[in-house]
Amino acid sequence: MAKATKKVAAKKQVKPAKKLTPAKKVKALAPEASDAGGIAGKKVMFTGKLAAMTRDQARSYVEGAGGIAAGSVSKDLDYLVIGDDGSFLYGAGTKGEKTLKAEKLIAAGHDIKIISERDFLGMVGAPAAEAPKEKIKVGPVKETAATGGAAFDPAGKKFMFTGKLASMSRAEASARVLSIGGVNAGSVSKDLDYLVVGDSGSPLFGASAKGDKILSAEKLQAKGFPVKIIAESAFMQMEAGGGAGGGGAKKAKKK
Repeated sequence: MAKATKKVAAKKQVKPAKKLTPAKKVKALAPEASDAGGIAGKKVMFTGKLAAMTRDQARSYVEGAGGIAAGSVSKDLDYLVIGDDGSFLYGAGTKGEKTLKAEKLIAAGHDIKIISERDFLGMVGAPAAEAPKEKIKVGPVKETAATGGAAFDPAGKKFMFTGKLASMSRAEASARVLSIGGVNAGSVSKDLDYLVVGDSGSPLFGASAKGDKILSAEKLQAKGFPVKIIAESAFMQMEAGGGAGGGGAKKAKKK
């Protein structure tokens, strides 16, 4: 009898197992994007102003598609996505530092793809924003010397050279700056007066992309600093004309 009582007690202690419900699936913001867009396992980074999503949403799209949201531009980055709002890809604005760095890595042989926000949204199956307006940003006015170099007064002004010079070496350029009373600058800064762009393959003549020094000068111009971007040929006219004051070379005043 005692044994039977123990068996009954044991049965009472056994609670029926709860029916397990399947785990709720987290709905990906970009369903099946890993198959359609090839984002799965890829490192993706965003730059510029996004038109159709916030940065958090962009990160969610990447992770929902099985990708990795990267924190910096490096040689193992797969995609650099340019925001459509004011994008240089649509003729509005200039390339930023991340884009320039990615282009250098591409030139070095690394397989980084630079794509628009619209392309990315298509890859992950997300709704795109309205077609971006082609806002053409007016760049800085490029000065050219007037006849005889009368448009310039180089005495005491700071000059810096960038790009490939067509008619002189860097040493000769520095010597010519001194001969007209100017000062050779070591970097692009808010107190720079002239950034001289070499004529050989110059972006001023549509022959190549703008380099870091030109982009830095343009940013300073946008902030109101009077940095002038001129061609090598304009500088040569300045040197030949001797500045606004007339013929001869002027020596810089000692402070």
